[in-house]
Amino acid sequence: MSRNRIKIICNPQTDTLSYQFQNEQRVWMTVSRFSALAERRYTETNIRQSAPAILDIINTVYNPGNRGTDIFFEGPDKDYDYLCKAVNERFSGENISCVQQTIRVAIGGKPGVGKTTLIEALAQKQGVHYTVEPQTGWKHYKSKSTPVEWFELEDIDFGVENIRKAEHTVGVLAEQGLSLFLYCFRSASVGRAEIGLIQHIRDQHPEISLSGILTNAVSTDDTVTAGKLSRMTGIRVLPVIAKDQKTRDGVIKAFGLEDVLRVIFGEE
Repeated sequence: MSRNRIKIICNPQTDTLSYQFQNEQRVWMTVSRFSALAERRYTETNIRQSAPAILDIINTVYNPGNRGTDIFFEGPDKDYDYLCKAVNERFSGENISCVQQTIRVAIGGKPGVGKTTLIEALAQKQGVHYTVEPQTGWKHYKSKSTPVEWFELEDIDFGVENIRKAEHTVGVLAEQGLSLFLYCFRSASVGRAEIGLIQHIRDQHPEISLSGILTNAVSTDDTVTAGKLSRMTGIRVLPVIAKDQKTRDGVIKAFGLEDVLRVIFGEE
């Protein structure tokens, strides 16, 4: 019988935790709202405050008969070290292991859709400074102050060759433990190739979470547009303005970044 797997995702900016489990198809699923781990005392907290109680629940629910449970932790080094210490001190005989993981997020879309702007706005909101390393097929954003790494894919333009190149890139990143793929839209116009790419990722890489971003959503109609895109693509699409926008009627304030961060940290 295979070991159970559960993921603890730590958001150091909001001091919150979220939890996922891996089903028989090896797809990560958010724990049920009826799970003890979904209670506020285990989500609106941090590892240093609640590790023993969290581990008690994991051992009872996900490690029946000492079957074996692997805990995958996505968060700061100091919190991971504390979790491992708690496991070793209190559950050393319970066949529980800890593995630290990075939250690896890929972002793609057509030219000029605002991928870089979104990454920079999220980094600024979190007070994070990234170093950027160009790679073949993507740009890699890394920082020691956050568990989140970004992979900004080269522009995905029209044409079978470009779509296949994007599919190959996602496959390479999947082998490196990609957690989430965000596809950016500029408008309600979406082609078959884009839908095909999203479907390919969903079918070939079920372990990767998928969400969409409607960038530069400057009007109230864009909430409706995001809903239409969600129905067309089969993934949730969030309306976002990454930075304040000046118009003749005034300034439209940035919004939606908190929603993106909740998706990244597994809180939605």
